Amino acid sequence: MSLKNILCIGGNGALGKSVIKALSPHDIVNVDFSENPNASSNLILDPSLTPQKNNLQVVKQIQKQKELFDAIIVTAGSWVGGSIEEENYLEKYDKMIAANVMPCLLAGHLACKYMNAQVGMNEQNGQKKQEKPLLVFTGAAAVFKEPQPTMLAYSLAKTAAVSYTHLTLPTIC
Repeated sequence: MSLKNILCIGGNGALGKSVIKALSPHDIVNVDFSENPNASSNLILDPSLTPQKNNLQVVKQIQKQKELFDAIIVTAGSWVGGSIEEENYLEKYDKMIAANVMPCLLAGHLACKYMNAQVGMNEQNGQKKQEKPLLVFTGAAAVFKEPQPTMLAYSLAKTAAVSYTHLTLPTIC
């Protein structure tokens, strides 16, 4: 694949660091709360802002750069346990939505506006094929295998993210 410009949302967590390191010969923009030194550039989120305001800041910064991406990869996320019986179940749910769903919404929005329509040509079995841009979301299979009453907020957030990426996003971009 001839990816040149890559956006990684959540590129300084454990998974994000590994992804950026593996793809580091390419031009990679990291979006996270802290810098990844292996990225070509970093858009640093402000922890004092709401996820909505941080997402708007990222969109504004990318608009200024006038850059199109060949791939957008979401490695952002978080985990918290807990059940519906706990008094702070809504607080945990809000935290999981912010960490697991908001990055997917940002990626979808950016994909609709700032992804290359055509990445390049690839030759397979003697035939040239036009490469398409790549949009990658990380997920959690456990939330679909069996009920997860002890990690309710996480399960709901990951289910929402998967629903968005598989059912909604393909119909709008």
